[in-house]
Amino acid sequence: MLLEKSVGSLPSIGPRFTHILNKVGIETVKDLIYYFPFRYEDYSQVSEISSIQPGEVVTIKGQVLDIKTIYTRRGKKFQLAHISDSTQTIEVIWFNQPFLVKTFPTGTHVSLSGKVAQKGRKITMVSPKYEKILNTEYKIQNTNTLHTGRLVPIYPETLGLSSKWLRSKIATILPLVQNEIEDFLRKRVKGG
Repeated sequence: MLLEKSVGSLPSIGPRFTHILNKVGIETVKDLIYYFPFRYEDYSQVSEISSIQPGEVVTIKGQVLDIKTIYTRRGKKFQLAHISDSTQTIEVIWFNQPFLVKTFPTGTHVSLSGKVAQKGRKITMVSPKYEKILNTEYKIQNTNTLHTGRLVPIYPETLGLSSKWLRSKIATILPLVQNEIEDFLRKRVKGG
């Protein structure tokens, strides 16, 4: 049974992550599957850029037109990107994440979730959650995403263990063990 195996036996979970997981009580695959989120972020409202309004929490899907790191006079840095869908372009800003320039080169298709803000006459998103969309033939509502565009689970975190990492691992493992998990609700309905 895969559920009873050590969490360290899973692919891409080495000794470092095994130690971190063990510190929060996750020792087996079953423990990882039953490590429940403490809340959810609702990013299920997927909208075209032209229809979003300041103050809304939405998900947009589009293509990176450009992205660059900008340095302020005080030595701080932020990343500025322009994302476009078939309806409009939006300015997106992240702070102190220079790796995003390489992660999202021009032409990359992305899904972004967060709060829409007003900056002068322009709308913008500041520090949205993000992920690449590998299928460039995406439709607004029908793109399989894990970190955006849906109800996103937020897990209790500790140093070195993020919700994004946990979502990725659980999403990979769950299809492999779903036949081993007993569905108590289905059993009661069938039994009367």
